Amino acid sequence: MYSMLYLVVINLYSTITISQCQGTINMTDLRKCKLTHKGLEYTGPVSKTAGGIRCQFWETTNPIHKPAEGIDDTNFPDGTKKDARNFCRNPTGKEDGPWCYSMDANLREDFCDVPLCIFTECRLSGPGVEYGGKVKKAGSDVECEDWDDEDRPVLFPNTKFPDESRRYARSRCRNPDGDPGGPWCFIENEDTEKEEKNYCDIPFCDDQGLKLWEPSMWSGAKVYLALSAIATPATGEQLSKWGAGIEITIGNTGSGLSAGSKDKDDDAELTPTPGIISGSKWSWFWLSWGGGFITLGKEGTIKPITIDEYVEENNILGLEPGSFQYYSIAGTGVLWSLPFCEKGISLD
Repeated sequence: MYSMLYLVVINLYSTITISQCQGTINMTDLRKCKLTHKGLEYTGPVSKTAGGIRCQFWETTNPIHKPAEGIDDTNFPDGTKKDARNFCRNPTGKEDGPWCYSMDANLREDFCDVPLCIFTECRLSGPGVEYGGKVKKAGSDVECEDWDDEDRPVLFPNTKFPDESRRYARSRCRNPDGDPGGPWCFIENEDTEKEEKNYCDIPFCDDQGLKLWEPSMWSGAKVYLALSAIATPATGEQLSKWGAGIEITIGNTGSGLSAGSKDKDDDAELTPTPGIISGSKWSWFWLSWGGGFITLGKEGTIKPITIDEYVEENNILGLEPGSFQYYSIAGTGVLWSLPFCEKGISLD
């Protein structure tokens, strides 16, 4: 018995993202802008400093400037230093965003001109730092205060706004501090007459699929899809121990069969999959299984991402080989909305 299940995941590597929201269209070149203030997730091709100096390759045998100790492949959303080439990145988490070592012997390193992306009618990411629309009322339907009010004790830097200015942001909902709760603004509390923070109701540009909530958390975000023969809440490890199911992990640091592998008692070795989950455009991925093997792949490609063998002998799964009656999805740092049939499916 062979079966197939489609998932939706997102892919950051598109040149232009066109997103439909409330009857309007945003066009943003994601190669040239960042979705968060630090730009840890940035994988675009900008390879010059803000001053126009060409960047040094992150991995080179004859560097003009020796890279700092501790910078390794795990610090790059591309997967490796080699794949990051000489593109602007932020492997050290600098506050001002992507940077690089320069090819000028007199300038060791400098920041790059990678501004915040701007979406005017909706938010692409969970925090919505990129939101630059006109909504100026908080969720309580209270008018927002001006960001550039000189009487305010704390004024955020202009670089924290997609408008590139507090003045241009006016009193509109923004997220200059990167609050994971989403765009917000200051409002005046009628009871205390004091200013306080309040979130705004800004819709997502897309509402179906799987994506990072916080784009800069690309390395820690994971999705776990459990396929089971029994309707019992359980972890992948428990399903494997009972012989009742398996678990597939999808993440930027590795994807594949993470519980129920026939190859070894503990977790199967995952296939490196940098960039498979991001904060950008939706894509379809699929799972197919049968004969004791399960395959994870991307729609439109022949070569699968991973093929793993799972235990289907002398256990519950062996009673009806290839038959998974229940599916559940969980994750860390991800947002999902999947078009699965509700019958026999649990979304936790």
